[in-house]
Amino acid sequence: MSSRRCSTLIPLRSSKTVTLLVIAFLPVSLSAQTAAKGDPQAVAILNQTLAVTGWASPPNDVVAQATVTQVKGEQPVIHTVTWKARGADALRIEVDTPDGRVTTVRNGSRGVHSQGTRNDRLTGHAAATTHSIQFPFLLLTALVSEPSAEITYRGTESVNGENVHVIELRTRQNLDNPNDSLSQAWRFVLYVSTGTLLPVRLDYSRLGADNSNVVLHCNRFFSDYKRLGAFLVPYQQSDFVEGRKVAEIQFTQVQLNTGVSPSEFDVAN
Repeated sequence: MSSRRCSTLIPLRSSKTVTLLVIAFLPVSLSAQTAAKGDPQAVAILNQTLAVTGWASPPNDVVAQATVTQVKGEQPVIHTVTWKARGADALRIEVDTPDGRVTTVRNGSRGVHSQGTRNDRLTGHAAATTHSIQFPFLLLTALVSEPSAEITYRGTESVNGENVHVIELRTRQNLDNPNDSLSQAWRFVLYVSTGTLLPVRLDYSRLGADNSNVVLHCNRFFSDYKRLGAFLVPYQQSDFVEGRKVAEIQFTQVQLNTGVSPSEFDVAN
């Protein structure tokens, strides 16, 4: 099981250890340079989404607390989780469990998983592909700023009875082998409501924590958008891995620009 961890945000218990699964969210700001590299229709929709949600100028930091119900067997497991983020590359997840707090920190290409006095270094591919799915607009901002980013409009379809635009975003590709696992982990498909222009779903892949050749296909659904100052935030999120529902996330508090210290994202050498 350890090699098939999908970074979802929920801890799975394995004997005396807790494995943290984490996911992300999307804010975007498309520059003229980026727009020139993308499909004009897709870029126009992303810009409209940013305008509607207020994320064209992302906050300096985000702190969110949530109740996470892990769907596992007949007895759901409920955890209190706190996320802290500075941009898309600095992420801290704190999960309160019966065995104590479990913390995962990702800073750029490095990361660490901690419980009690034990600190386990994340493998390079696991750290680099631990995305801020719970804050989708932060992830989107990072994606579109990548020089190699490709943004493509894939038409429309229906998600839970709602008509949506389908936009594919790819970056950090291996041009010699575009289907390799790392390239798959940097491919995202965003579904944006044609009516509200709000993101309703994000498809992405996670790599096995101990095996970069293990690719898990994940989906996150967003709903219950609430206004927080100038920003719209999806307070209800649902996670699926390989078509199976694994978690329900209900935000209880979200704060922006709180002045989170960079030291919260330190990863020991």
